[in-house]
Amino acid sequence: MKIQLKLIFIYFVLTLINCQNIREHAAELRAVKGQFFVHMLHSAYFFPQTVDVKWSASTRGRPTLPQWMHLIPSRHRSIAFLIGTPVSPHSHFPLHIIATRMDSFQSSEQSFSVVTNDDRKLIFNILNG
Repeated sequence: MKIQLKLIFIYFVLTLINCQNIREHAAELRAVKGQFFVHMLHSAYFFPQTVDVKWSASTRGRPTLPQWMHLIPSRHRSIAFLIGTPVSPHSHFPLHIIATRMDSFQSSEQSFSVVTNDDRKLIFNILNG
């Protein structure tokens, strides 16, 4: 439980730092290689209202997530987190997320991508603006 609270705290701090709106669900998420990545999944992104769900996530077309990424459920069953530090030489990770309602077993699926860039490229772009 302490770990989940720490993860939630880290998520909100990172959200404030990055000025992201957590209610928007993008088709493409950005991450920086070597930096901690957090993305919140909420059942309201998948169903008309917030409901308790069982979460499942994988790389599109494969049975598991990338090795660096983990799906962490919250004690609130309507929420889960994708977390990890991208260290792969690859830069594009197409994800497939399934949310299955606990009350009716109805499922809803979404696909989106996590695109990583090297921190040095980001600094170079900022300096050469």
